[in-house]
Amino acid sequence: MAVTPDTSEQFNRYQAGLRNVGSYQVAADPWLTGSDIVGTDANNGEISISFPRVTKSFTVINTGSQALNIHFASRANEQVIAGNHYITLPGTSGSWTFDVKCTQVYISSFGSSDISGFQLAAELTGIASDKMYTLAGSGIDS
Repeated sequence: MAVTPDTSEQFNRYQAGLRNVGSYQVAADPWLTGSDIVGTDANNGEISISFPRVTKSFTVINTGSQALNIHFASRANEQVIAGNHYITLPGTSGSWTFDVKCTQVYISSFGSSDISGFQLAAELTGIASDKMYTLAGSGIDS
């Protein structure tokens, strides 16, 4: 008599995760946003973008005339700016693609009263945002 293994447990073990290669190899879900930024706004010219799931990658396009800074920690931490832990996008269509896993990014414009803007296109994995660790340390906020 042949014994049939119970496969129901085996198929339930696979799931999306931070260190699961398949989570990044499959086509990601698109996610788009954008906004205007004024460097002298009450939020000090900084916008925080929170992604609904962990990113596979994202691209920021500067649609305004003022330079924008992209960083992974808030400027409220003085070391972000003092340590040069940001990428500057020049005005008028500068863009940068980040091939990183994250759940949050900050976009800022410094002290100008001119309006600048951006568009952001992200590729989202199937990994829930609460599974991502907090980005911190050298090159981020210290």
